[in-house]
Amino acid sequence: MLAHPANPGMADSRPTLAGLGQTLLLVVLAIAALAISSAFFYRMERHAADGRPDLLPGVTLINASPPGSGVIVTSLRSDGGAAHGGMAVGDAVVSIDGTPIHSLDQASHYLIGTHRPMVTIGLVRGDHRLAIALDRSRT
Repeated sequence: MLAHPANPGMADSRPTLAGLGQTLLLVVLAIAALAISSAFFYRMERHAADGRPDLLPGVTLINASPPGSGVIVTSLRSDGGAAHGGMAVGDAVVSIDGTPIHSLDQASHYLIGTHRPMVTIGLVRGDHRLAIALDRSRT
């Protein structure tokens, strides 16, 4: 701290150059975070508004353990196409349209990138492999 010139025993309360630099850095980081989140939500709104189908309507997935070993179905909408097609809670999703799936991020990336309403989901249930066709245009 700098000594106050009029009163040597008091600290100077003026901001230092380092303090201004830290504040400026925080403001820049906050603006960058806002821009990134806005771009993400804008992309998701465009995705929903442009008539493309939902990623996997009526299905909730999580990453399997250990990481990179696929994704697991955790819930299904009982009246949804996935449940009617034979998907069940606990199934492991191992492929989409023949593309191996190792993570939720990979599945999302693939589904966002494809414009086809029908996808084939490869599943593993116990020792059995299954494939179901899912119409993503039906919600």
